[in-house]
Amino acid sequence: MTEKLQEAKAKFGEAYAVKQEMKDGIFMMLKKYDSDRAEINDDRTLSDEAKHEDKNGLRKHYIEKTDEYYQSQREKYEKALISARTTAELELSKKPAEPSEQDRQLHDHAFGEIKLGIAFTGHRDYLALKDYVDSLPTKYSEHQLQYFAADVLSYVATLVEGSDMDKVRQMRPLYDKLQKMKEGPYASDAKQIIEGANSMLKSSVVDPTYAQAVQQKLNYKFK
Repeated sequence: MTEKLQEAKAKFGEAYAVKQEMKDGIFMMLKKYDSDRAEINDDRTLSDEAKHEDKNGLRKHYIEKTDEYYQSQREKYEKALISARTTAELELSKKPAEPSEQDRQLHDHAFGEIKLGIAFTGHRDYLALKDYVDSLPTKYSEHQLQYFAADVLSYVATLVEGSDMDKVRQMRPLYDKLQKMKEGPYASDAKQIIEGANSMLKSSVVDPTYAQAVQQKLNYKFK
């Protein structure tokens, strides 16, 4: 995993930590609220009306504290997830390194012969194409591999365009292999972070069970 993706993963972990902090914070806040409310109930110097007023004031105070805490945690939660997603998206869209002129010429020559063979012999020369694709990881570095795989992939796409289903099925494994090479070795890690961040951004930083407890005790609903 690249350094940038490690940073994105760490930000993703921060969001999980914020969500756990939110659980702990709400738990302690409601526990303190219950304790303060019990003190009012046990105070024999207060009339029932005074107790009612004090408890209502207490509830409003804890609503303000809860809302302030919620807004702060939500901001940290969303900021961490957006940072993780943005970093992963940038890594996923990063252009492959340009190969040397010598490597480009060697590729163009070898790949050109394969394309010429296919043009003259049709599917009988697909085996040479497959063998060439299989050899790419042994010839080039990870970033160069992305460059040359993209070149071969665009050619394979033209082969299957408008073809019958038998030909499409025949070329599919090769197409998928090239697609993976083109994306690079860490594409799956980046996609996982992006999908995870998007999923978490759709959910609240507040656990549903804790949100329900707050609503029951304080009559406050998280927005």
